[in-house]
Amino acid sequence: MKPRNSFDKAALAVNVICIALCVLCFPFLSDNIAIQWSGREVGNTANRLFIFVLPLISLVIYRLRFSLVSASLARKGEYSGRERTASYIVLFVDILLLGGAAAIILFDRGIFTMVGPVFALAIAAGVILGVGLARRGA
Repeated sequence: MKPRNSFDKAALAVNVICIALCVLCFPFLSDNIAIQWSGREVGNTANRLFIFVLPLISLVIYRLRFSLVSASLARKGEYSGRERTASYIVLFVDILLLGGAAAIILFDRGIFTMVGPVFALAIAAGVILGVGLARRGA
């Protein structure tokens, strides 16, 4: 499960940041946290332990990328474009999950009343990071 390119290294870094954010903020969360919104209204809540579901999903996706995609591509002998594309998609999804964790924490602490801007920033960060790594020749 060794990172093969810059996208994989960045995805691993995003996973570590997401886990650290959730662990550090967990003691400060309310007993029930918002997990679904409709505008400025909370649509659904869950126990605060739910905050660890997002990094768990991120780690599972990261691991599946190596076990499924790399094995498939290794059999075909194609590591260049398709592997980089798969790595970028994993990185982008990890950034969105990090944005989700950040949105839950910021909403719970009353810093944001709408989570849309947080997800917009996560999407922009994913695109900018991906383009930057691609230009660098990840």
